[in-house]
Amino acid sequence: MMFSQSMRRNALRLEGERSSALDLARGRLVLMCGFFVLVYVIFAIRAFDLSVIQAQAVQLPSHELAQVEVPANNIIPSLERRADILDRNGALLATTLKTSALFADPYLISDAKVAAEKLVKIFPDLK
Repeated sequence: MMFSQSMRRNALRLEGERSSALDLARGRLVLMCGFFVLVYVIFAIRAFDLSVIQAQAVQLPSHELAQVEVPANNIIPSLERRADILDRNGALLATTLKTSALFADPYLISDAKVAAEKLVKIFPDLK
C-alpha cells in the first residue's frame, strides 16, 4: 500500500520541459476561464440594465397612469401601438390588429353544453 502511494506521488511530479509546458497550459486554461467568466458577467449586467434599470425609465409618468382605466378583469391594455412593418417599396407587410381571445380550461368545465350555451349568450357570433 505504501509503495503504490509513493509511486503515485512520484508519477505526478514532472521536471524540465514537460513541467513548464504543463504550467503554461494551466496558465492558459485559467486565462480562458477568466475571460469567459468576464464575458458572462458583462452579459448579466447588461441584461439587468435592460430589464430593470432602463425599464423604469420607460414607464409612464404617474399623471398619465392615473388616466388609465383598469377593467374589471384587472388586465391593463397596452398603451403603445407597434409601428407598421413596410417593405422597401412602402407596401404594408405587418400591422397590429385588435383582437379578442377566449380560453377555457377543459378540466375546470364540468358541463360543456351548458358552458357553450352561456358563451353563445355573451358572444352571439359563436353560433
